[in-house]
Amino acid sequence: MVKVACPHCGMELEIQEKYIGQQGRCKCCNQVFTAQPQPDEIKPLPPINNQGSSEFVRSIKKGCLYSFILVGITFGMILIISMLPSQPSQQRKPSQSHQQQSGTPARKQSQSSTYTLTADQLYSEFDANEVAAEAKYKKQIVTVSGVIQDIGTEILGRAYVIIGGRGFLDGVQCVFPDSEKPRIAVLSKGQHITIRGTVTGKMGNIIITDASLQ
Repeated sequence: MVKVACPHCGMELEIQEKYIGQQGRCKCCNQVFTAQPQPDEIKPLPPINNQGSSEFVRSIKKGCLYSFILVGITFGMILIISMLPSQPSQQRKPSQSHQQQSGTPARKQSQSSTYTLTADQLYSEFDANEVAAEAKYKKQIVTVSGVIQDIGTEILGRAYVIIGGRGFLDGVQCVFPDSEKPRIAVLSKGQHITIRGTVTGKMGNIIITDASLQ
């Protein structure tokens, strides 16, 4: 059904859509008219509210302004700090541990010998009871003396001198650090010497390491 209006009296009538364009008689004023559909009412669009968009634009502008101000303040503080005179750093004296790490030689504390005896006496104690001798002498600093039986170099390149004994593997083998090599170079077999070092145990000969000539 569609609505039509009588052009004579304005009476609104409802008719079937198939009668559109045909003539009919108005029930109110009894006048003949051609049925035409009423045009739909066109509702005017509400006016665009520009207030919200304006506030949004103003908020963006305000945020940008605050950002520029903050960047300017930060840059100014950095510039002021960079212009301040730097204080001279206090030079610290290197500690003893730092001197040792940097290659500065540290003085070795003098260590006194725990035992003083001949090479033959030391070997005899190990030969009689190795367990008791190790408990007594191992890792102890001793001063031993005797006649040089052999002078040589270990497989690791360290110089050694064997004193005491008369046969094979019956003496005291003293192993020296590289700093002692110049002094070992002038020794000869049959010479009587005195050596101080640390006893490490028995491996055929009695072994003394970190040896030094006295």
